Amino acid sequence: MAENMMGNYKDTACDVARLTLCQTGIIWSVHQLAFSPHTDCKGIMDLVKFLSPKHVMLVHGEKPKMISLKEKIHSELGIPCYYPANNETVRIPSTHYENVETSDSFVRSCSNPNFKFQKCSSLDTCNSTLSDRNLMPELQVKDERVAEGILVVDRNKKAKIVHKDELLLTLSEK
Repeated sequence: MAENMMGNYKDTACDVARLTLCQTGIIWSVHQLAFSPHTDCKGIMDLVKFLSPKHVMLVHGEKPKMISLKEKIHSELGIPCYYPANNETVRIPSTHYENVETSDSFVRSCSNPNFKFQKCSSLDTCNSTLSDRNLMPELQVKDERVAEGILVVDRNKKAKIVHKDELLLTLSEK
């Protein structure tokens, strides 16, 4: 979305507003304050300090510089900061919770196992204590189920979580 914001800010703001109200229920605030694609660390720090967001996500830049900036934002401003890789999921904790309906397809997808295989070396404890390391098999299998769905909020503010394959059908019903 960031590349669409440059030079076409008003149209992008409308798209974000529509996304906010109809599809996700996530509240976004879009700010453009003397933006330059070549803003330095100080400029970004000043912008973050001025906006005082609850969380910051860095999405473009050289990895070593992003790591440094992330640490600086967290240590100097006390704001949690993330710099995800492409296609990486970021979980941002929330203090606001809602009861929502779920589609049958979403519930079925949650019951599918998500096995994670972890090989332990003699030096690796595989998250175990020293006393039970000798009892651990060399290969561990964990079922780390992750529920991934899309939160859809209709005009009446009724929320429902659907499976990704149901999104277009759900939106066409609204």
